Amino acid sequence: MKKGITYLFLVFAFHSFSAEKIFEKADSLYQLSDYQTAIDQYNFILEKGLESSSVYYNLGVCYFQLEKYEKSKNYFNKCLILNPENTKCKENIKLCKLKILKKDSPEFFYKTWWKNYSNLLKINNWYLLSLFSIITLLILTFLSTVKKKIISKYLFVVLLIVNLLFYLTIQGKEKKNKRIFNQDLQNISINK
Repeated sequence: MKKGITYLFLVFAFHSFSAEKIFEKADSLYQLSDYQTAIDQYNFILEKGLESSSVYYNLGVCYFQLEKYEKSKNYFNKCLILNPENTKCKENIKLCKLKILKKDSPEFFYKTWWKNYSNLLKINNWYLLSLFSIITLLILTFLSTVKKKIISKYLFVVLLIVNLLFYLTIQGKEKKNKRIFNQDLQNISINK
């Protein structure tokens, strides 16, 4: 009888120890933003018959990061069943519901065109093009005023329009970067 109890204890201890290692591995994969592999590891823990609110919560967060909000909400609900006091889980369920209800409206053609245009280059390259265009405009202004060279007014107008276009592109990309950064900060608060 004692051997049987000892054997069961050892099997249970080994089983829970290996699940703990898998949990740690899944957490490190999550930290590396390898959400799908982390999901596979968390599901492996569940397949072993071990469940906890932490596993369900982490699965919910991984699916949220992958923008699979319905699955994310389901795992947060499972977490709440095991741990009804988890306030972060309740907040995340509300966020999932908002994301599920949010529908993308159709985009006007000029907005699609503008996105494609602004995504042609990285922001540093847009800065360089803008700088080059401004320097060209200054050189032409210098040549026309100091050296009395005849330079077409159309060239000045075109360069001014190009500079304005570059300026608007840079401003749009800066706003987009700021918006992405703010979303990352919100996602970090979800993960805590």
